[in-house]
Amino acid sequence: MKFRNVLIVILSAIVTMGSTEAKKLSEAYIKEMSKQLTDASERGDYNQFIKIAEDVIEDTDGEIQEILLKGTLYNLYQGKCGENVLSNGFPYFYKPSDENRAKCLAVLNKEKTINTLEELVEDLEEFIAANKGSQEQIVWAYTQLVYSAETLERIYSGEDSSRSERYRKIKEEYEDLRK
Repeated sequence: MKFRNVLIVILSAIVTMGSTEAKKLSEAYIKEMSKQLTDASERGDYNQFIKIAEDVIEDTDGEIQEILLKGTLYNLYQGKCGENVLSNGFPYFYKPSDENRAKCLAVLNKEKTINTLEELVEDLEEFIAANKGSQEQIVWAYTQLVYSAETLERIYSGEDSSRSERYRKIKEEYEDLRK
């Protein structure tokens, strides 16, 4: 699926989710944000992409689209930029062009990667608890939550045992609930 189509799907779902916040966003807004995100990514302007994505995230607080865009940012901060594909359940930019490789590497940020993943764990827990999405989205959220908590457990295992333990408990809780 082309990147533009992925963005349109992500943002279009805002209208159909049915929440009060989501209903405030118009189709024109969705099309404009999709266009801006696509243009920024095609130019390799990942800083602009991040800025636009953060604005959209604010507008879609608590919705599946917020989680998907944060997941995209999580992957972007790891240096996954280029043609859009899915990784670990979240969209990411794959194989940056030669001209965009340096721009992609410029947004590498370990701290933001970890912070974004921690936010994703919180958002996924809230999304599941609120039972807002379709059955497919809830199942996907469980899978993403287990993946994200497991990743954070590994990250903190050598340096912060209390955080590692926290994410291990989250992972185990949602693994059990998922069954």
